[in-house]
Amino acid sequence: MNHVDAVAMLALLQYIGFGALVGKARGTYGVKAPAVTGSEPFERIYRVQMNTLELLVALLPRSTPRPTTGRASTSLARVLCTSSAASSTGVPTSPRPPPGRWVSC
Repeated sequence: MNHVDAVAMLALLQYIGFGALVGKARGTYGVKAPAVTGSEPFERIYRVQMNTLELLVALLPRSTPRPTTGRASTSLARVLCTSSAASSTGVPTSPRPPPGRWVSC
């Protein structure tokens, strides 16, 4: 395991730990799920967890291995983006992006 993988694993463990703290704080301060407001100390603990989640979105994709370059990775990206868009809207979408645009999910 290289250093990047170790940092990614530590970040995930930290996020899981923050999730456990939020669960404990819900019981301590009497905030029933799915509410996220009610007690200022709980809101601070919850905000730490959400800020960590927002940063994990930026950290983890950069630390995971990339598929091979070329036609295979482009096709894989198109399939994944098309299937996620179709499943969220229920309407099939075109697998080709408009000219001059990036493929994004």
